[in-house]
Amino acid sequence: MRRLTIGWRLTLWYGGVLGVSLVAFAAVVYAAFAGNVLNELDRALAEELAELAAAIETVPDAERLPAWLQKDFGRHEFYEIQVSTPGGEVLFRTPRLDGQRLA
Repeated sequence: MRRLTIGWRLTLWYGGVLGVSLVAFAAVVYAAFAGNVLNELDRALAEELAELAAAIETVPDAERLPAWLQKDFGRHEFYEIQVSTPGGEVLFRTPRLDGQRLA
């Protein structure tokens, strides 16, 4: 059996090293990007929750709460929101959650 020349062996070696380097770099970039996306999502959800809590605290009585929440959060593009009493009664639900019940 004829062996590969030194040129071909070096080419295959450098190609293998380049392939492994590219896979490793891609894995690092993916992990960093996934972490940043999760952090941004957590930040946006915390901000939305704080806004919802502030809106609930400013309502003078519980009877007006569903109408108040509908006005402020009824047409939210990104989040499905459900506000329930501690007993489980649903006070407000965004339209995309109709027919579904969150825990």
